[in-house]
Amino acid sequence: MTIRGTARFTVREDGLDEALGAIRAFVAHTRTERGTLRYESWRSLDRPTEFVHLMEFVDEEAERAHASSDAVKTFTGVLYPRCEHEPTFDRFELA
Repeated sequence: MTIRGTARFTVREDGLDEALGAIRAFVAHTRTERGTLRYESWRSLDRPTEFVHLMEFVDEEAERAHASSDAVKTFTGVLYPRCEHEPTFDRFELA
């Protein structure tokens, strides 16, 4: 079963440049992950420190592999300290 999800977060203005660099590098890395069908980072036009990441994995195993990867650990190590609050995650299925 295909797994779809989002991650939402707001970055503090003083950490925005570092966060953008980490986001760009991480999104590029996800394109090499086996089982990751889609990973995009969307930035709000009205509130440029707010982001939504759209994710799609072939199955739960691929999602778990992504979530436990060294790339995620590196990315979150840079991103999370620059966020106003911890990111929120949601999973979705087609209706």
